[in-house]
Amino acid sequence: MTKFLAQSRHLSDAAVLYAACSILAPVVGVTVEMALAWRFGASGLMDAFRADYLLIGFGSSLLFGQILPHILIPAFYYHARAHSEEDAWRFCFSLGAVLGLLTLGASLIICIDPEPLVTFLAPGLRDAARAQACALAKYFSLSLALMTWSGVMNGILHIYRIFIVLPLCQILSNVLLVTAVMLFGGISGLASIGGAVLASSALMVLIHVLCLLAMRRRLGFEGKILKKFSSVNELRLNLRAAWPLFLLFGVQQFTIVIMNRAWSVLSPGTLAKAGYAWKLLMLSSLVPTSLAIVMFPSLSEAAARGNSDLERHRLERALRMSLFLCIPLLPVLYILRSEIVQWLFARGAMGAAQAGAIGDVFGLLLIGAPAGVISAVLMKFFCARQDVRTPLLAGVMTAIASAILAPWAARTEGVWGVAMVLNLTSWMNAVALFFAQMWLHRMIRVGKFALYVGKLSAISASIAALALVNPPRDPASPITRALLDLTVLAGSLGIWYWVARALSVAEAHEILTYAKSRICGVPARLGLRA
Repeated sequence: MTKFLAQSRHLSDAAVLYAACSILAPVVGVTVEMALAWRFGASGLMDAFRADYLLIGFGSSLLFGQILPHILIPAFYYHARAHSEEDAWRFCFSLGAVLGLLTLGASLIICIDPEPLVTFLAPGLRDAARAQACALAKYFSLSLALMTWSGVMNGILHIYRIFIVLPLCQILSNVLLVTAVMLFGGISGLASIGGAVLASSALMVLIHVLCLLAMRRRLGFEGKILKKFSSVNELRLNLRAAWPLFLLFGVQQFTIVIMNRAWSVLSPGTLAKAGYAWKLLMLSSLVPTSLAIVMFPSLSEAAARGNSDLERHRLERALRMSLFLCIPLLPVLYILRSEIVQWLFARGAMGAAQAGAIGDVFGLLLIGAPAGVISAVLMKFFCARQDVRTPLLAGVMTAIASAILAPWAARTEGVWGVAMVLNLTSWMNAVALFFAQMWLHRMIRVGKFALYVGKLSAISASIAALALVNPPRDPASPITRALLDLTVLAGSLGIWYWVARALSVAEAHEILTYAKSRICGVPARLGLRA
């Protein structure tokens, strides 16, 4: 490997940068949800948008998340060591050419006839909403083809510990979408959304190309990287080794589609309301799930060393800190669920009744938040041990349960039933992964873990007691309402910390110590202290 790669930033620094960027980009993405809620509310266009946006979610997971990085990055290192770094770049672009042709072909098929895709994603859409979904599917399919090249180039940048490009592109894309919706949404909502998403994908490709050109000059490569492509056998061997990842990805996407289909057969606007609530749930668990990503290199290192004690320590530490940042937060979010929705979405075309329904769905989905955090950490543990079959089996079980229960719950219980099925399947997956690691690896000490969860439950119960003394909000006095909400939030944080210290939860002290060290170190980093 070159000197530049050898002198890349330390893994811990790169992990912190990645976590910070991963948190910032979705937070900025809230403005998109606010603009959509203000302009379109929970209309049929939003039902179409939520259904078709699964294509973009599919591309993000495939190209930036679970699959392509796990194929591309190890293969890059292999080719760089066996041949040359320039040959490793050539392999990456060869892989991108294959995937690009596949996604371009799929995009052309969707553009010619989007009806089968819309029927699969949201069979309950009718009339104008269905026609809008067919039109948006054409825009989003072309965006997916462009995202393929961005994914390949982003993987190369990650190898050099450059993580900020993707979040930067996401922020710019969100700004472009908000601008288009605000300026042109009143004229043509469909064209403003579809055009902005397609333009964002093109902008992402351009930014990645410019970054790679600068990287190529810095590395001093001679000649053209694309002068020749890697052999078919090399590509085939690398893709064959990744088949469990592809299956796991397909099962996870299938489960999401099942839930979307169940939402879509309910009353118009239900799918849009569920989408807003799901976005809020993702934001509420963003910090603990980002922590799981940050801990992945440490888990991989311990597994590679064969050091079981170190691996157990790091796994338990990741689980403890992730749950500490999740479980005590749930009562706060539940108490303030209506206020959060009112702050973010209740304006413009979003009526009070629709905002209230979103708050109710968000409150129900909070039940499954700890399960999502546990699954994220344990998934990283199994991947660190190069065991993808176990999460695959758990995912298949979850998908089968979802396929059976979600349609039945939609017919019998409506919105409440589908939300509870989602919570149930989330917990099924988490429990299956937990007992699988106990059966196969015995890493987590069950007694200590159960005691820790009990302490977090006590903290949550203490915070939930605020709901009994939480005064009713006066809708005619927004200033008073905001002050009361801030009081509840401050009181919840105070209870969270002091009860945790009283129960000897070490994570509370660690977070406070870390925050003090970073705050006190700012003057020195700015050169204000000798």
